[in-house]
Amino acid sequence: MFLFAAVILMLPASAGARWSLHKLVELQHVDHHAEWEADGCPEGLWYFGKLPKFWGPARTEWLAWKWLFSTPAWARQDTEALRLLRRYRLCAAIGFPLVVAGVVAQALLG
Repeated sequence: MFLFAAVILMLPASAGARWSLHKLVELQHVDHHAEWEADGCPEGLWYFGKLPKFWGPARTEWLAWKWLFSTPAWARQDTEALRLLRRYRLCAAIGFPLVVAGVVAQALLG
């Protein structure tokens, strides 16, 4: 039962984190293009940048971890970017412990 509840709560948190990250990359691409290029042209969920398809998602995942713990300089003066970063971090803070709890519960309960 716990595993089911964790999965049910994890799905919207994970989707919220992914959507917020997508919108953040999109905002960076449109409003802070030089910084987007300096970050390696990361991809959003449906946007493909200049890099070959393999590197775009890898760059985005790297930035996802980086932005989880630090605010990029370009975002500090952009209120929309700060709002998206807060939402991304909140959803990740809710979703990640649920993933860990679900894995631990599955391992313990069989």
